[in-house]
Amino acid sequence: MRVQARRLRNLLAEYYEGPGRNEPLRIVLPVGRYVPEFVRSAEAISPAPSPAPTRRPAFQMSWLMEFILLIGIGAGVAVFALAMRQAPEEPMATGAIAPPRVGVVEFQNLTGNRNLDAAMAGLAVELVTDLDLFGEIDAHYGGRAAGGSLSDFVLTGIARDSGGRVQYSAILTRSASQAVEWSHVLERPETATNRALADDLSRDLSLLLGSSRGPLHASMRSLIAAGVPAAEPRSLYVCLMMFHRYRDTNGTEGADSASACFADLPDAERVSPVAKAAMASLIAEGGIIDDGDPAAASEALIAEAMDDGALSSFVWEQRARIHQAHGHLDLARQAYSSALQLNPANADAMAAFALLLALHGDIDASAELGAVALTGTPQPPPDWYYGAPAITAFRAGDFATAAGRAGTYTRADRELGAVLAALAALNMGNADMVNRFLPQVLDTVSFKANGILPQLRKRIGDRGLIGSIRWGLLEAGVPVAALEGPY
Repeated sequence: MRVQARRLRNLLAEYYEGPGRNEPLRIVLPVGRYVPEFVRSAEAISPAPSPAPTRRPAFQMSWLMEFILLIGIGAGVAVFALAMRQAPEEPMATGAIAPPRVGVVEFQNLTGNRNLDAAMAGLAVELVTDLDLFGEIDAHYGGRAAGGSLSDFVLTGIARDSGGRVQYSAILTRSASQAVEWSHVLERPETATNRALADDLSRDLSLLLGSSRGPLHASMRSLIAAGVPAAEPRSLYVCLMMFHRYRDTNGTEGADSASACFADLPDAERVSPVAKAAMASLIAEGGIIDDGDPAAASEALIAEAMDDGALSSFVWEQRARIHQAHGHLDLARQAYSSALQLNPANADAMAAFALLLALHGDIDASAELGAVALTGTPQPPPDWYYGAPAITAFRAGDFATAAGRAGTYTRADRELGAVLAALAALNMGNADMVNRFLPQVLDTVSFKANGILPQLRKRIGDRGLIGSIRWGLLEAGVPVAALEGPY
């Protein structure tokens, strides 16, 4: 809902800064509201006189303006209706661990450049909007949460000059102790003062703060790593953090723990869309089901999640993963796109989409997404985030980079990671590294059972990449029989 309102706001701004600058009547969607307003523009530039004998009436709208007007009215009414239809959230079970509450207050403009005032005023609102897209954060404007209770964290910041550029410093403080928990600096050219600046800064900060590996969740991660006490009441937040830990480590034990957590949730939370989507993903990837067909069970569960969670980026991400697991690649691409439209800072969806694109030959799009997920999120990233960057570096002939990234990716993907690492090392002439990874390739159980290339073709649709793998493994001395069949 907030995302669509923000997109409409940006669309209107672009129109009025371009072809619609002469429009005397303008649509305004105020920040924090969903109902459009219609105002006369005092800044409209009078159009040049027309050579035609008749002139355009003062308030006649262009066809594009009429189209945007219809979008504005429709979006405002639809969003407002959705807001009114939303049911109130179920109260958290007594004693259960709740998501971190973060209050965002206005960033201060210390540059002296008044052109930045609008972006600074809007940044806090944008951050509340973007952080609220993550189901594991309770974001709100100001230092206190609903009901007047003190927020767990307060996020604020400043903008200051730095030699022809502007530094935007974000500071996260723990309310109880007033200790600074985290800080980060983003730089932009001093000429960047347009309306998209706040949105751009908010997205980059949300990639860091919204991540399950970010500073808002440090306490919860420590608790899970130490083992959540059995007496601790389970909450949806706890289970989702367990799910993210499983995703990051790709471990069977983590999948079992997350699955058990979801099963122990109170009824109202266990049937929520995000809980159903997470369980559907666990079933599709690990077959965590007592009886029946895991594929059918995961499809049925994700369909239920989609019924009530069609505006959740997390739900769409799990929908994409399940499509991909079942070989529906076009549907997976569409679902990943929807996940990122709903939450552009969903780094897990970004990294997974980048890997899908890389495996099927869309290297340019994969490189852009993969780089943002790898470098724009809390460090160090999960091992599986290195998959797309390893493939794109290998395909670009940057074998040193490919070798390093593939070596890390091997810890998450024994099949493809070891193959890429061995072949990158071969192209570099690094015999020691070839001798390290080639035995891992030949000892992979799935390769032994099916042959190396038949197994990889189940996942890789890029014929060029398959051809490079075939040539490289033959050069490394792998027998043709092992490439094409069981051995």
